Amino acid sequence: MHMKKALMGLLLLGTSFSFGEAGAPAIDPALYPPVKLGRAELVTDHSLIKERYIRFLIGTDKTFHGKFGKEAAVGFLERINGPIGKAMKFDFSKDVGKVFHVFQDEPGYKEEFAVYSALLQQYVLALAYGYTVNAPDNPYYQNPKVLKCYLQCLAYLYGRGVRDGMTFHYNESRLNMDGAPQPEDGAGNLVKMELRMGAYCQSVLLMEPYFKKTKMFKEARALVRHLEMLGKTSGHVRYYDPYIGPNGFNFLAQSDAMQNYGDTTLVSALLETDPKRQAEMLLDTKRVFTDSLKVVPGWADTIKPGFTGYHHRGIYGNAYTGGFIPQAAFGVYVLAGTHYEVDAESVNNVKELIKTYRLYCQKYSMPFGIRGRMPVNTDNINKQVFPGILIYASALGLDDAEMKGIFKRLWNLDDVTLEFLFFGGRGKIFRGMYALDMLEQLETESIAPEPDPNGFWYKPYGGLAIHRRADWMAAVKGYGKYVWDYENGSKLENIYGQYFSHGSLTIFSKGNPINDIDSGYNLNEGWDWYRMPGTTAVHFTLKPRGTLEHREFSPETFLGGVSADGQNGVFGMALNQAKFGDGTAINLKARKSVFFVDDFILMLGSDISGGDGEHAVETTLFQSFLPTGSNFKFTSALADPAGNRYYIPEGSQLKTFKGIQKSFLDNGKTRTTGNYAVAWFDHGCNPKGAEYEAGIGVRGATKKEYEVVRKDKQLHQVRFPNEKLTGYAFFQPLEIEDPIISDVSDQCLVMAKESAGGLELGVANPDLNIVDRSFDVDYQRFINEGENQYLPSRPLPLDVTLKGKWRLKSPSDKVALISQGGNSTVLRFNCIDGMDIRVKLIQE
Repeated sequence: MHMKKALMGLLLLGTSFSFGEAGAPAIDPALYPPVKLGRAELVTDHSLIKERYIRFLIGTDKTFHGKFGKEAAVGFLERINGPIGKAMKFDFSKDVGKVFHVFQDEPGYKEEFAVYSALLQQYVLALAYGYTVNAPDNPYYQNPKVLKCYLQCLAYLYGRGVRDGMTFHYNESRLNMDGAPQPEDGAGNLVKMELRMGAYCQSVLLMEPYFKKTKMFKEARALVRHLEMLGKTSGHVRYYDPYIGPNGFNFLAQSDAMQNYGDTTLVSALLETDPKRQAEMLLDTKRVFTDSLKVVPGWADTIKPGFTGYHHRGIYGNAYTGGFIPQAAFGVYVLAGTHYEVDAESVNNVKELIKTYRLYCQKYSMPFGIRGRMPVNTDNINKQVFPGILIYASALGLDDAEMKGIFKRLWNLDDVTLEFLFFGGRGKIFRGMYALDMLEQLETESIAPEPDPNGFWYKPYGGLAIHRRADWMAAVKGYGKYVWDYENGSKLENIYGQYFSHGSLTIFSKGNPINDIDSGYNLNEGWDWYRMPGTTAVHFTLKPRGTLEHREFSPETFLGGVSADGQNGVFGMALNQAKFGDGTAINLKARKSVFFVDDFILMLGSDISGGDGEHAVETTLFQSFLPTGSNFKFTSALADPAGNRYYIPEGSQLKTFKGIQKSFLDNGKTRTTGNYAVAWFDHGCNPKGAEYEAGIGVRGATKKEYEVVRKDKQLHQVRFPNEKLTGYAFFQPLEIEDPIISDVSDQCLVMAKESAGGLELGVANPDLNIVDRSFDVDYQRFINEGENQYLPSRPLPLDVTLKGKWRLKSPSDKVALISQGGNSTVLRFNCIDGMDIRVKLIQE
């Protein structure tokens, strides 16, 4: 970690943090008070936490005897039969005593990895669950052969160097880095396992009563203790370095480490017998969960203002946040009611994170732009998040009334299934059987499901606007100075994701339940990745390729959203992309806005320029998959196959296509085909000042009456007279002729809702103002440099001058009346974090 360079950057930006010796955070005793217990209290707390932990893993005698017990038991046995069968047949004499040591990409690596990966991620935990879970017809329960095989696995692993002192270096270069630990006393080196040792640790915890008095337990216990560091890892490379946060976040662990912490470090605490160390480790657990579940500033993991989940310095709607939530909820649950319980604010933050997660899933599908490097991975709320919902909702867990309603709306056996029981994450084959007890308990309650969320929301740290009505959802995703565009992976993931954040608009409105595939978005069959609906982009030809530049930011701070009343809203972004991911100069620029009013969406674009001179610059309206048997036809009344109606002004450069498309999977190499209907605006190969306008009636809704007042580089303004709504995207400070607003002091988004003698006003400055506008933000050179990732948003006052004399209906600490004279009123909005500020005004 380049500590000096990072701190210098912070000083230049006028922000300071407190760090102690050797870069460790200085601990404020007021923020981290000690927990002092007597011996009896410590024993009680330690025993209760351990009991809860083990019970959550293996369940109870009632687990498999409820409504879903038979199906769960079948699923349980299906998942352990294979690994246990392979473990029983494993040749423990092969290569015995030969220490694992081969680095990645060296001869013999794949063979070694296959052995220790299977033993550590499949065999030992399957054997432990088989031996300890009293499921119907479980032939492995308390079976001496299973215990013998488990001990053979541990002995074999120990003999091959999986022991105290082992390391996790990928190559010799990492092994020789300054400060890197070396394998000690016959220990080996494993590759790609630093985040996947939880299965081993949990197996030792489950099997402790059955081999505690053996030498093998002493050796296994020593390894678990050695692995404590993995719960605080700062990354794959320097996995041995703790994650260091600023004061107030001293014990913060990022989302990878949080998943590890509960599986490794906490397990070690529960195996600990020394009272002094028990107390120290449980206090550490309380602090780690409390800090890691706080709302964290800047780009650091995990919970951001607005309650979106972060990883890799950006919003991650599926995998990482999906894995973080159940582990966070689990930690809250096992510590609840003890002297080491997680602070209440952090407990509530996880609840809000879950609520946001369910907000951007309809019903179980999420927009593409927040799927990270896994663009077809969308059902994480079922497989990963659901245990977190159960923990918060069930009377066996936290018994939260609001979460009960969320559970009831989402739960359906046919759609959710019981897969969440068997999706452990991070190398574990199970999440925990007690989640089934929680499900069964909730089934006994008379719970009213929450209504489908309806309204408009903007999440500034995700560049994500969400608009929901009835049971459908529309979402638009952008990027800018503080929100990156997309992520791909070295394993050939999301190779064509370059345009996911170019204003992509997804409308999930069809299916039972509503889902992305039935709504027309079938990424695995002939999908043209460079015609993402809603985006303005250069339409390059799809071809096999590897990874391109990703996690790119633009110089534009205008990326935001606003609502006056939480029901309707405006999204806006300034698109500015100098180069495509392969280095091709395109200098693509545009002003883009989207206005959401009830079941009507209006897309506007202006000042479109750039391109490579060879391929057309296009704004895509829709690209819809046509399943076999579809009789869809284009007519004069433009609609997509999902039934959404499009209202296009005459003279627009609209083009359509219906037929077979050839494409590739997101791995960049596997060819696919599919039948599609597509509509787009063609702006030419080198447009200058191009524009577009398109209204969308979701599910065939009629066109709203609206007036586009302005659509230029300075301002997009639309008035909806029947709803008495006016939306503004001010791309710069501006004076205008308007019956409501006469002047704004900075770029902003505004929505006004008029009523008799009153005005509801929503205002947002989209600039997160983390650094000065002239400062270049770069993923590797700036954000990843030490403490820069924690830089907070800074207040950015914005003055809005209104026509007429107005006063606040009620006082607000975010809005001040600056002046009132003649026929004008000046209000100052203390904007921060890109959040909108809503006020109600009364005319005088």
